[in-house]
Amino acid sequence: MTSLYYVDGGLLLMTHFCPSNNQPRMQAVISPDGKTVTFDFLDATNLPSPQAGHMHKAVYSFADADHYSEDWTWKHEGKDAHFQFEMQRKK
Repeated sequence: MTSLYYVDGGLLLMTHFCPSNNQPRMQAVISPDGKTVTFDFLDATNLPSPQAGHMHKAVYSFADADHYSEDWTWKHEGKDAHFQFEMQRKK
């Protein structure tokens, strides 16, 4: 999977190119302290129906300069599953 991040007008957007063969587009909201970026579902290409499985949300949390986490939400038939990743800079 690949995600592309870009600015469109004043919006920070992401398109997620998923192995499930759809491309959800999400819009970011940045927390006031700048430590969390939450991407929420806007729309998707190649999504047969809203009930079909797709990435629906991604939350990036920045603990410090060397650590951040990702929490991805997969939505399928109205149910959410979470995939969490902890990242650490290798020195």
